[in-house]
Amino acid sequence: MAPLSESSRLSLRSFPRSHHLLMRHRPPRLLLTLQQATLLTTLVALPACSTCTTDQAASSTRAVSGEQDAQPLPEAVGAVLRPLGARPVDAIQDDFSRFQGTRHTQWVARPTSTDEAVALVRAAVATRTPVRVRGRGHSMSGSAIGGPHELLLDTRSLVQVCRIGEDVVRAEAGVSMHDLREALQIHTLLLPVINDGGRGPTVGGFLSAGGFGAASPEHGGIWELTTAIEFVDGHGELRMVGRQDELFRWFFGSAGQLGLIVAARLRVLVPDEARAAPLDVGACVQVPTPPGEERWDVSANEGERLFWWTVLTPAGDAEDARQALALVQASHSEGPLVFLQAYHYHLPSFGLHPPLLLAQPGDGAAVGVWAMAPPGAPEEALRRQVVGIEAAVAQRSAERGWRRYLGAELSRGAEAYRRSLGDDVWNTFRGHKDDVDPLHLFGRGNVFPIP
Repeated sequence: MAPLSESSRLSLRSFPRSHHLLMRHRPPRLLLTLQQATLLTTLVALPACSTCTTDQAASSTRAVSGEQDAQPLPEAVGAVLRPLGARPVDAIQDDFSRFQGTRHTQWVARPTSTDEAVALVRAAVATRTPVRVRGRGHSMSGSAIGGPHELLLDTRSLVQVCRIGEDVVRAEAGVSMHDLREALQIHTLLLPVINDGGRGPTVGGFLSAGGFGAASPEHGGIWELTTAIEFVDGHGELRMVGRQDELFRWFFGSAGQLGLIVAARLRVLVPDEARAAPLDVGACVQVPTPPGEERWDVSANEGERLFWWTVLTPAGDAEDARQALALVQASHSEGPLVFLQAYHYHLPSFGLHPPLLLAQPGDGAAVGVWAMAPPGAPEEALRRQVVGIEAAVAQRSAERGWRRYLGAELSRGAEAYRRSLGDDVWNTFRGHKDDVDPLHLFGRGNVFPIP
């Protein structure tokens, strides 16, 4: 792995809206299985305390209570972080699901360059301050919500895009995938694979989740278009990994565990026809966060509440997965969710196997169901229905050895990831985590036990 300089971070996929289905309300289920009740406790409590155990999390601060953390931020940490632009914040945060809203006192910083990002991570390492990375909050598990006394790094000012080769661009982590595609189209270039739907994930989040989209049946997932990743590791060092490096393929689906992604180098298509405003090799543009979307503590949700459940399978299991999810949907139809059209993406392999996403090399498939919560849906009934579906999908996936799309969806924590990945892959992933983030500062509690 070679040292480098500069910045970016990726994002998760969003899904297209559907305006043609009628919204309907149905009575909630009255009983939960033990597995569902345990999962509900995790979904409600765990994000509220990313730096404590699951049992401790159950009594952590929730936004609805309006309580604040008992312990003030340590002044010794502030003496290191404040000169770098970090500020203490006591605010309610949410993510895409709006299930996980919490209120904590924490540090928040918004680096505008790679150098600033490196300095902030080094300060966190020096003070042993856990780091939470957040782009547009386009996940549902609370993984992008900062915990008490953590340093939350908002990547949305890392927005430079440079053409560094005939068919390669370097995109910083905070640019949304949709804004990146639009900016490149103005300048002769086409990024074929982005999330479906609207302006959702950033570059960093899309990569960390292992994103795919409508063009994936032809071009594969985002891992097939990525040539290198620039990141700041848990030692505070700026590094770059390319496709030849073993660590490279472990970034896709890593949920931010391997460090702060500051930039990704992506292959683009160059149309034959000339355009009015070509971007010359070596030239750069800024793709800033649109006006009105500057808040760091709310997600890029646009007021909708969407929920999705995806399984990642070998291509030959796609139909089995579709039928299994259809049964889950049918058996959990009672409740306020309005189900939308199921989805299926073929994921051809062009030589790179992302082990956190697909259990075996070769062509894969992403198969899922998704639903919309109508305005005013009863919250308790909604949570019961969502938790029931989550538990059923987790069970069927484990039975068949299919991966879950956990980087973007509802479950997180060591148990959820270990169940999805299996012991061998989970332990190998943990070995990489220990190498690049020995203090486990990044995304504590999301994938591995809190040390």
